[in-house]
This record gives sequence, C-alpha cells and structure tokens, in this order.
Amino acid sequence: MTLPRPGAPRMDNLIATILQQDNRREWLNLDRIAHHQGFDAGEFAARFAKLETAFSLTPKNCEVYDGK
Repeated sequence: MTLPRPGAPRMDNLIATILQQDNRREWLNLDRIAHHQGFDAGEFAARFAKLETAFSLTPKNCEVYDGK
C-alpha cells in the first residue's frame, strides 16, 4: 500500500497518515475523527478497517516478501 499519495481520496490519505504513526483502530475514537473531518462515521470506520488490514500486511523497512 503506497499511501498517502497525490490523487488518492482524502479519506484514504488521512487513514494512511494515521496508520503510519503506528496507531490502531482500538486506540482511536474513529467516530470523533470522522465527525471532525466531515466523513460519515460508518464509512470511515469500514474504510479504516480495510486499510488497516492492508497496511498490516505490507512489509516494513523495505522488506521484500518473495513467497518462499
């Protein structure tokens, strides 16, 4: 996952920025963040969960998974 990136939806870039700071869903008040950013709380929570899963599966520190 290569977020944040120019041209990506604002919600995706916000979530990516939050995740890159090692924050996790259970530590945050997603409803409050969504409200202050003008997003629907349910949509924001669902998108956060999807991107958090993708982010957690992305190798860190330039690690490359070769499938072996």
